[in-house]
Amino acid sequence: MRLDVLLHDTVVGTLTLHHGNKTTFRFEPSYLAMADRPVLGRWFEDHLDEHWEYFYPQSRLPPFFQNYLPEEGSALRTLIARRAGVKPHRELELLSVLGEDLPGAIVVRSDDVASGAESGDDRPADAALDDSAPLRFSLAGIQLKFSVMRNDDRFTLPASGKGGHWIVKLPDNRFPFVPLNEHAMLTWAKACGIDVPEFELTSVADLEGLPPELSFREPYALAIRRYDRTPTGRIHQEDFAQVLDVTPAEKYERWSYNNLARVIRSVCGEQDAAEFIRRLVFTLLSGNSDAHLKNWSLVYPDGRRARLSPAYDLVCTVAYPGTDPRFALNLSRTKHYTDVTTNHFERLAAKSGMDPENARTLVESSAATIRDRFRTLRDELGLTRETLETLDLHLSKMRL
Repeated sequence: MRLDVLLHDTVVGTLTLHHGNKTTFRFEPSYLAMADRPVLGRWFEDHLDEHWEYFYPQSRLPPFFQNYLPEEGSALRTLIARRAGVKPHRELELLSVLGEDLPGAIVVRSDDVASGAESGDDRPADAALDDSAPLRFSLAGIQLKFSVMRNDDRFTLPASGKGGHWIVKLPDNRFPFVPLNEHAMLTWAKACGIDVPEFELTSVADLEGLPPELSFREPYALAIRRYDRTPTGRIHQEDFAQVLDVTPAEKYERWSYNNLARVIRSVCGEQDAAEFIRRLVFTLLSGNSDAHLKNWSLVYPDGRRARLSPAYDLVCTVAYPGTDPRFALNLSRTKHYTDVTTNHFERLAAKSGMDPENARTLVESSAATIRDRFRTLRDELGLTRETLETLDLHLSKMRL
C-alpha cells in the first residue's frame, strides 16, 4: 500500500507499507529541491538529510502521522474504523480513509488517485452524513468531536467528509458538563486577552447527521471555528507531539514546558514565547491538568514561518474528582500546582533565551489579570456551584 502526502497541493513524499513489518516515509526529491518549500514539520526540517524508515509493526505509522489520527481507544477512532470497515489498529488504512480532511493543510491519498482528482463521493459538501457512510475526517485526541459545516444556526456533518470549518465537541458521558466547562474557560481566557477561536454553545438536538448509534445524557455541545480553515484555503499546523516526533501515547512524557518554551522562542520569536508564558499562567490558574504536548500547536500562515496557534482544549480538569491532580508536563522540575512561583518561570525563561526579569514581570501581571477577570466573570460563566467552589479553592492555594 502506498500513499502520497501532499501539502498545499505539493507532493512532499510517500508513505509505503512494505511486505513484512516495515512502513517508510520518503520525501520527494522535487520537494527537497524547492527553494521556498512549505514546511511539513519542524522535526523534518532538522532531519532532511536522513532516510526515513520506521521498523514498527506493519499496522503502525511514523509518529508524525500517528498524531493525525484520533487516539487509540477513543470513541471517535472506534466509530471511524467501524464505519470504514477497518481495524482500529491498522493506522495506514485509517489514514487513507481520513486523508482528505486532516488537521492543517496536509492531504494523504492513494497514489492511484490522479493529481488533483477528487476522492470520496460526489454529494454536496453541505449534505448531511447518512447513517452508514464512512466518516472521512480526522480530529486527533480522545474527546468525541466532529468537523462540521455551518448553515445559519445549524451545524451539519458533511457527507463528503470535506469542507468542515467548525469543530463540534460533544458531551462526555464519563465527565459531566465538559462542553459547558470548556465554554467557560474559553470565555475567561478571551477576557484575559488570550487568542482563542470563535466559539459558542449549541444544542445536540440541532446537530444534523450525527451517527445514530451515539447517545448523550446532556443537551449541549461546544462549537469552535477551525483556525486551520479559512475562506481562501487551509493553514498548515502541527501539534507539539509532531514537533518533537513522539507518539500520542507519549504526550505526557519526556518533555517539559521549558522545552516547549525553548522551541517557541527559537522558531516563533520573542512575542510568541511571551504569549506562551501568559497561556501557561492561565493553564495553571484555571486548573487545567491536561495541557499535554498535543494541546499546544504551531501554525504556518505563510507556509514557512511558524507561529503559536490560538489556544484550544481549555478545560478546568481539577473540577473532576479522580483525575490526576498534577499538571501535564514538568515546569522547572515540578508538576505540583502549589509548588509553582514566579521563580519557576524565571528558570524557564533563562533556559529558553528570554530575559528572566521580564518573565517575572509578565507572570505577575498575567496572574493579576487572570484573577481579576475571574472575579468579574465568576457568576456569569455558567459553571456549576461545585466547579466554582473547586476553582475558588484552587486559586486560593496557588502562589501566582
